[in-house]
Amino acid sequence: AILQANWFNADRKCFNLSASLLIFDDETEMQVLTNNLKVLGFNFEENNIEDSIWTGISSLGSGDEFASHRNGGNVAYTPWCADQPSKGGSKDCVAYANLGDYGYHNIECTSEFAFVCETKKYNTETYMCLKQEQFLEVDL
Repeated sequence: AILQANWFNADRKCFNLSASLLIFDDETEMQVLTNNLKVLGFNFEENNIEDSIWTGISSLGSGDEFASHRNGGNVAYTPWCADQPSKGGSKDCVAYANLGDYGYHNIECTSEFAFVCETKKYNTETYMCLKQEQFLEVDL
């Protein structure tokens, strides 16, 4: 089963892995990761908001301005779904789904979705032992 969590818990789980919630750098990265998630069994059923994954983008503490949760900066690549981001309410967190087209949508942070953690690749001679079956390493 694919682990789901609200945005805050997903962010914390990534932080505990020295990683952060996914933010796509460009269209190629979005397509590669989408295809990899499909291979792993994630549905991305069209127009099904339940088939979303959390991203590291939010407007928490900044009104209607969406920014990288990682560093508070602007997000260079923002493939929003049609009619997104939606205004009003408490839709402060951003998820990724296939809502007609693949892209970002904003939603309440308490929703429970799957999530992807990302980190920079490090070349090192020291290795940390983790349960390999819980992780998938993909070079993009």
